[in-house]
Order: sequence, then structure tokens, then C-alpha cells
Amino acid sequence: MKFAHGLSAAFALVLLAGSTALAQDVARKHGGVLREQLSQMEMKPFDAALLSTLPGWTNGSAPTSESLRGKVVVVVTWSSWYKVSHNALASAQQIQDRLGGQGVIVLGVHHQQGFEDAKSVAAAKGATFPFAHDEKGAFRSALRVDQDPEIFVIDRAGNLRYADVTNEAALGAAESLAKETTEQAAALPASIKDRAASAQAEASKARGVAGAMRPGTLLNVVFTPPAAEEYKATKWPETNSDTSGLNADDLQGKPLPQGAAAGKWITEAPNTSGRVVVFDFWATWCGPCKRAMPTLDDLQKKNRQDLVIVGMSGQPAGDYKEDFESVKKFLGTHKSEYAHANDLGQSLYKAFRINAIPHVVVVSTDNVVRWQGNPLDPKFRAAVENTLRVDPGVKARRAAEEAFLKKSEARAG
Repeated sequence: MKFAHGLSAAFALVLLAGSTALAQDVARKHGGVLREQLSQMEMKPFDAALLSTLPGWTNGSAPTSESLRGKVVVVVTWSSWYKVSHNALASAQQIQDRLGGQGVIVLGVHHQQGFEDAKSVAAAKGATFPFAHDEKGAFRSALRVDQDPEIFVIDRAGNLRYADVTNEAALGAAESLAKETTEQAAALPASIKDRAASAQAEASKARGVAGAMRPGTLLNVVFTPPAAEEYKATKWPETNSDTSGLNADDLQGKPLPQGAAAGKWITEAPNTSGRVVVFDFWATWCGPCKRAMPTLDDLQKKNRQDLVIVGMSGQPAGDYKEDFESVKKFLGTHKSEYAHANDLGQSLYKAFRINAIPHVVVVSTDNVVRWQGNPLDPKFRAAVENTLRVDPGVKARRAAEEAFLKKSEARAG
């Protein structure tokens, strides 16, 4: 089923990869190793000097620890020369306009390059909040910013609560934190730690933890992601050599593009930490897409611990795009074993310049595209299974889970 190419765009599917408790409804960007690193920064004190020492403050003076004390702070990174990031200026300004009177401060951090045009671009976009120049890239380095825009939200106690949320989720995140007192925000990290310790203690009491786990139950064990060198040394499965029939740009062997958010979850957001991810671009009106669903179901059932398949609906048929409710209704009568998201904005679809569906993309735990093509291609299953077999992130997660279960069994015994 063919249709015209979309425009190329950077993106990051919203995947909640073991994110902070009490914040599962706030959509973050990124997955794999980078998401793990960002998640580890959450619920910890934010260094205000990263902002106060920046030069070139415009629309206001440099913030200080005192001026930020007891405030909710929303920081957005952007670039005058990168138009994709300009949408985040509008999102940030909306937060400033709506929540500025509730103790919420919005600040911008501009890229090293192009700052000479920043003031005129900000004015053209109606952005009146203060912003500064990340002249030496120190802010981006400390917050692991890989591509603008990225949004960080700091609570009233000065803790980085949400690291790299989507444009669409930023307002809701700020609203939720604005309702907290400083005391409530300060008490939250210890509360979460206590509950996590309590939950682990309860799990350790039961005998035969591994045997008692229901089929399909996923553990959420913290593990150390493999180093980049380990991924480089891995012998990955062969890519799809039939690029002429790929019906999309060939991004195999390249990092998954990062940037704008994509999609709204129809099912519960999956935990992608240490798991291979398969994006399946499909539509309810696409016959071949529906014929591929049993294959995807079977792959998900047999690899539930190590694989996350995400059905991406919202693909066009002429002027028609399937919305959230229509796809949800379809899935109500066509049960699916894997996760589903609806992306009317087609960020993922456009990033790959897909011109025919079904189309699947296999992504390893280091956020690199390892295979893409048609899910009805017999080589698809082999590509997924071979990626699962060699992926260092999958191995690291499995090892951490095994160690946890053995420790739990020992305590219970």
C-alpha cells in the first residue's frame, strides 16, 4: 500500500524505561542506555550553577540559587538554526503564561552555535522567558543533551524530577509539581526509596521467587548498561540487503534519530530497559499489516522478557489518518500481545520516510537500528531472534535479574 513520502524529521518515541515512581504518566524521550542514564539523574539535586554561570542572559538576569529556591523550574534547550526545536519555545512559553503566577520559572538554554540570531528567533516565536548561551556546551554535557529540544523539570526542593520530557508532557509535569509544597517535594525521594526497599523485602520473603512468578511477569531490576565498546565489539546479525524494496530510507546500522516526541499510548507504556524494541508501522485498513499480527504476537509471547514490540498506528490513507479511539476500538476486538501507540503526528513514520506499510524497525538496546523491512519477510523473525541473542544490554539485564532472584531465594531459604 503506497503513499507519498513524508518530510524527514528527528524524533524519539516516548518510552518509559523504568522511570521514577509516581511519575509514570509523564512521557520521557529516548530509550536504551541514554534513557537509563537520564533516569538515574532523576530525583537527585540539580546543580543550579549549571544555569547561573551561563553567559548572555536575555529577557532577564542570570538565576541564582536564592532566586530558584522553592520554585518549579522548567529548562528547555533550543537552537536558533534548528527549526524543530522552535516548537519547544511555544510549549515553554505556554507554561510560563499559565503557571508563572504559581511559582513556576521557565528558562531557556541556547546551543553553542547561532546565538547571535537567538534573540530575533525567540521574539518571532513569542518567547519572553529568560534564556542564555551554552557557550562551551557545559550544560548540554552535564545533562546529556544530544539534540535540541530537550526539556528538564526541577521541583521545589531543587531535585531534577523529570529528565528530558516531551514537549506535550512538559505542561502537565510542571502543573503537577506546582501543586506540591517544598516540604512534599523534599520528602519524595526518601519516600520512594523506602517503598522500593519495602517492596524488595516483601518479594524476598516468598519462597521460590522464580517459580512463583506468573508467566510474563517482568522484573524491574536496576543494572549497569554495557559500555559503548561492548556494543561495537558485538557481531550483530546481517542487515536487510534488499534495500531497493525497503520502501523507506535505510537507517540500518545507524543510531535511532532523536528529537521530537511521537505518539500516545493506547496500551500501557512498556518497560524497554535492557530490551530490544521493534516498531511496527501498520493500519487497520492495511491487509498485509493485519496478516503480520500473528507473527508479531508469537514473537512477543516467546520473548516477553527480552523484547518490546510497539505497533505504531496513525499512518495515512489519502487524507485519512486513524485516530486514537478508532484504533483502540479495533484492538478491542482484535486482541494483541504487544504494545500499541497512536502517532497522528507521524514523527517516526516521517523520520524513516516510509512509503509503504507494513514496515518494521528492529532497535537494539543501544538505540541503533539493526534491521528494517517487511514483517512478512521470513528474515524478519531471524533478525529479531539473532539481535536478542547477541545484544549486550539484554545480557546485562538478564544477569542482574538472575542475581536478584538468587539473592531473593537465599533470603527466603
